[in-house]
Amino acid sequence: MKQVLGTQFDRKLLSAYPEAFVAPVSAISGDPVYSPQQDSFERFSLWKGDLRDMTPEVAARRLAALVENHDSLILFIRQDDMRSIVSNLPQHIAVRQLAFRPRGIVQDEANVSLLLQKAE
Repeated sequence: MKQVLGTQFDRKLLSAYPEAFVAPVSAISGDPVYSPQQDSFERFSLWKGDLRDMTPEVAARRLAALVENHDSLILFIRQDDMRSIVSNLPQHIAVRQLAFRPRGIVQDEANVSLLLQKAE
């Protein structure tokens, strides 16, 4: 994560999915992180509401809206969740992998850092 945040991307909006990634990303970056599950910027997981109703389609729609308003964001996501979120993003949002960590934010959970941008 530090390698991604230490690059030219450090001024991008940050997002994390699932909710368990919000606090670690915020702690390392020093900034609030967008949680698609909470639909707000958080520094730690408040667990407001019922997260069982969160579907990949809802998360992707919320991320797409943020990209629409800000042109791009960096998403920290579990590898297991990546395909379901990315496949639900609109075609005009380009996805580029920035980093892959087989052991990362949450111990023993492979995770990926993605740059989501409006395609030109």
